[in-house]
Amino acid sequence: GRRVLVVAPEAPMRAALAAELVDYSLELVADVSAGLRAVARDRPATVVLGLPLAELAGHGIVTRIRVFAPYARVVVCVTDGDRWSAGSDGHDDADTAEVAGAITRSVRSLDPAFAPTDPAASISVPAHRGSPSIARRFTRAHLQRWRRDDLVDDAALLVSELVTNAVFHTRQPAFVRLVCGTPMLRVEVRDAGAGTPELLAPNDGERGGRGLTIVSSLARAWGVSALPGGKVVWAELAR
Repeated sequence: GRRVLVVAPEAPMRAALAAELVDYSLELVADVSAGLRAVARDRPATVVLGLPLAELAGHGIVTRIRVFAPYARVVVCVTDGDRWSAGSDGHDDADTAEVAGAITRSVRSLDPAFAPTDPAASISVPAHRGSPSIARRFTRAHLQRWRRDDLVDDAALLVSELVTNAVFHTRQPAFVRLVCGTPMLRVEVRDAGAGTPELLAPNDGERGGRGLTIVSSLARAWGVSALPGGKVVWAELAR
């Protein structure tokens, strides 16, 4: 599907994405309520959430999207973290362009028409507490092989959080895949669970939501896509 819905409150961000995603059937809205109505009405193939953390955490937005459009590919970009910060006045033009570029790469990486040809590696990890350690060692070894030492520490932490979430919630093995693009590294964790990853409110102590807060602080974007018999949760890093 070529239909993409973008939910982004900042007009410059919507304009930048409209310029980047010209080869898609694009709908841009400024708030979550309008976005959910559009999802229910149009069933887009991809939904982009370019929102501050306060508008994402604790509101179950990804779950609500997947109720209306179970097979929609969801891309989440937290726009107010240190990685994107341009000071108290918000994003400058360079930051807006960088965020829009990261989101565009994520949208294209999910599109079957843009099948990646980048180096990739994968491993299956068992459903036990040692799985995050296995995934970290695997990730470190391959990033060193690909000469991406600049991403080793962040990628190891990120894959650890994603694998922990998958194994904790499904109690089943997970499948880890790394795709080394330029400039992005993509980390995917596939599991057999039917649940939806959500950022939780700061006072909610559930383990999975805390892990996604870490993922959001490290990744340019992250998201979830449905698969037959499960889902894949992914995140992208860059330097």
